[in-house]
This record gives sequence, structure tokens and C-alpha cells, in this order.
Amino acid sequence: MIITLFRTALSWWGIVFWSYALNWLGYKFPGLSGALLKPGKLLLVQNGRMIGRNMKELITEDELME
Repeated sequence: MIITLFRTALSWWGIVFWSYALNWLGYKFPGLSGALLKPGKLLLVQNGRMIGRNMKELITEDELME
């Protein structure tokens, strides 16, 4: 039981550490933030037509039409 609690606490501290580290890097180096931490834009509609391969499972046709 003690080992399980230790592993759980270690996992949480790892998540907190990486969250803080990535936020700090993004603050100190804005170019790095844009390149690594933010996804690029994804074109869903071009010339009035939906691009199915870009939609994947992220958004349905009905959601896009709303």
C-alpha cells in the first residue's frame, strides 16, 4: 500500500513538474511555445467544400454546419 501511494504521489508530482516546466519555457521563449506547445491550424473547409481527411474524428459534419 505504501508503494502504491508513493507511485501515485510521484506521478502527480511529475505531471505538476512538466506542466510548470512547459509553461515556464513558453513564457521565457515565446518562439519555442509556438513551435512545440501549440498545434498548427487545420483547414476544414476550402472553396466551400469540406476536407474529410482533416476532419477525422475531431468534428462531425453536423457540428461544422452549425
